[in-house]
Amino acid sequence: MSSSSYIGKSPQYGYFNKQILSAPIGASVTLDRTAADTRQLVVVVGGVIQEPETAYTINGAGTTLTFTETPNTSITGWIIWLGQLTTGPRIQADSITAQTDLAAQPAADDEFLLYDTTAGDLKKVDFSHLQAAMGDITGVTAGNGLTGGGTSGAVSLAVGAGTGITVNAGDIQVATNYAGGASIATVGTVATGTWAATDVAVAHGGTGSSTASAARTALGVAIGSDVQAFDADNAVTDAAQEFTAQQNFNATTLTFNATQAWNLTTDQVTKVVLTANVTFSAPTNMKDGGFYAITVEQDGTGSRTGSWNTVFKWAGGTAPTLTTTASAKDIFVFRSDGTNMYEVGRQLNVS
Repeated sequence: MSSSSYIGKSPQYGYFNKQILSAPIGASVTLDRTAADTRQLVVVVGGVIQEPETAYTINGAGTTLTFTETPNTSITGWIIWLGQLTTGPRIQADSITAQTDLAAQPAADDEFLLYDTTAGDLKKVDFSHLQAAMGDITGVTAGNGLTGGGTSGAVSLAVGAGTGITVNAGDIQVATNYAGGASIATVGTVATGTWAATDVAVAHGGTGSSTASAARTALGVAIGSDVQAFDADNAVTDAAQEFTAQQNFNATTLTFNATQAWNLTTDQVTKVVLTANVTFSAPTNMKDGGFYAITVEQDGTGSRTGSWNTVFKWAGGTAPTLTTTASAKDIFVFRSDGTNMYEVGRQLNVS
């Protein structure tokens, strides 16, 4: 038998396509033919086989190969094509847009292709499942005063005839014979006239009143009782000011007791007449930065002694001895840090 004889069809010989990569290769290469997957290629650079997806990738269209690291400009390489589309077709730019339009609602058993992120794979899904997930509007019905509606296509609604309301492109018109329409030219614009209906209650966004004074009372902002009338000379607490008239604290008198109480809220500048020996308790309502003054006065008998709570801090660290002469006055001024009372001045036996 001849060496060129075969049982069956004679073998066909072929070859793998090859693309030469000349120096400099560059960061990306335009492929001679479309590739469906990086594993269809054997890429060699400088005599070294490159690992697919690690050393290089291809774009979605399968037309461009991109290296992870740009090859040295002096080396060359080549690409061997082991085959094309061995892993299935690649979706091209017109794979969807070039298809015939269904031009109708899909049937319940028509199928869509989607990517399941949980499974990490492509899945098919019936249109009926999409309808169940999204809901289905079966129709739009025109309610009272409206016309239009429908069960398919582009559905619109319009204000019906006889309602007294006309909807235009730029405004809404209310007929003059409509209830209240005589004083309404267009919705949102009130024509000249007087509101003659019941006053709108505060709970409904009104004032519940027909006069400014009554409205302020209804809203809880009556001048003189709820709010102070404006006066350009009123003092404020958050701005530097210069007083042009005398200002003073209201002077008060404490009710004497042997463990003397002192409420600084009501008695910032005060005095107490001693009718017996006394121990001054810690004042209440001290404020950091507050200044307080007290005059300690002996009664007509005199000889009354005094001691002080530890919150009182004295110049030199020693509490003063009260003047015990009958009717004698000792004056003390303190500055508080909110916890203690620090002496900033004293005048003993003032007469």
